[in-house]
Amino acid sequence: MADIKDILNDDHEELNEDDLMQFLQTPQDMDFAFSNDAQEGLQSFKSNDKMQQYVLQLNQQLQQQLHQRKQHKEKRKIRNISGPLMAMVVILILCTLAYVIIHLYFRNK
Repeated sequence: MADIKDILNDDHEELNEDDLMQFLQTPQDMDFAFSNDAQEGLQSFKSNDKMQQYVLQLNQQLQQQLHQRKQHKEKRKIRNISGPLMAMVVILILCTLAYVIIHLYFRNK
């Protein structure tokens, strides 16, 4: 099989077991490569203190980003409510004003 990604195509009438095994082992190879990269990155730190500082910095940045997203969502909720609320208030004022004008018009006739 030329390309592992072609395993799901309908062009192949029959797949042999070797191709299937190679396809099944590929995600494990990707996970293994990811863990190797992670180990290399961790080994690049000279001391454990620098790594701890970096972890604390990342955690602080993550907390700040989450807090900002939460605030943004809250602002958006309030803004979404204020539009329809203002429209309702304007409609009620217009209805009340129309009632008063019609009532005064028929009263003076």
